[in-house]
Amino acid sequence: MDFMHPAKDSIPDVELERYEQTNFYAIEMKVNGTRSMIIKSASGSISIPNRRDVDYAELQNLPELMIMAMRMPNDTVLDVELACLDKDGRADTYEARVKTTSRCGTENQGRIPTLMKETPIYAFAFDIIRVNGIDVSNATYLERKLLLKNVVEQVNSPHLKLVWYVQSGFRDFYNQQAEGVVMKIIDSKYVEGRWNSWLKCKHFQYAWCSVAGYTEGKGRNQQFFGALILLNDTGDYVGKVGCSGFNDYDKMRVKQLLYASTPTMPSFQLRSKVGESFTAVTTDLKVQVRYTELTDSGLFYQPVKVAVLGLPERKLQIPFFING
Repeated sequence: MDFMHPAKDSIPDVELERYEQTNFYAIEMKVNGTRSMIIKSASGSISIPNRRDVDYAELQNLPELMIMAMRMPNDTVLDVELACLDKDGRADTYEARVKTTSRCGTENQGRIPTLMKETPIYAFAFDIIRVNGIDVSNATYLERKLLLKNVVEQVNSPHLKLVWYVQSGFRDFYNQQAEGVVMKIIDSKYVEGRWNSWLKCKHFQYAWCSVAGYTEGKGRNQQFFGALILLNDTGDYVGKVGCSGFNDYDKMRVKQLLYASTPTMPSFQLRSKVGESFTAVTTDLKVQVRYTELTDSGLFYQPVKVAVLGLPERKLQIPFFING
């Protein structure tokens, strides 16, 4: 069975109280890790595929999860988020995400015993699809949570953690999370694909940035630009934002403005921070960026363009009709 996914767009946090008042939803933490399933077959074999069909059981790079999965009932499937913990013991921060990505990508078998001690990985179980040979995907969300709780308690491993829920106090719960939350309809079934019965509500921050240059476009954006180089209000490099969010007409307007801007010589510091070839320009273009948090290097994590200032006004095309 394939994964069930929440609706693509994150709802604004101002809507939390409205959803809570319906009494249709439960809310749980959003772990910042690697989405996977832990599957123990009827014969006892184990697989841990992620969304890209990479099986960590075959890679043999997460042995602590293999040991944990051996204690699961046969013919059982858990939906989990694999995550390491940050220095504060959290699994929903950028630091945790970096550690998780590194750990899941480890190929050096000789380093794994050390990593198991220094950067242990955990399975945060938030749903169950099958247990003891019984398909429970048609059970309600609340029923599946109880079944999941029983399995987690049965396994009794520090590497299998239960993601629980609340049905009240949405705002307080949301404020305690770093990454955000997922709201789920309490009587919803587990269905493959993307559904509105699961809704993300992520923490976002916003900033206006000046544009210090651009990279060349590739593929579909070859005729436009690749990414805009961003500086904050103190002139420090804070990252790049790509073409997503721009329609082709606005991409062309941005490109024309960039090409008409005065080329400059970027500092060595800026070149080293950007890390790839780009054209530096002086322009009045401003971009509002939405991001989740700043990395340890002071860069935007998951930046997305929200608005642009400094583009020439659109010319309204008025249709010309001839009567008669």
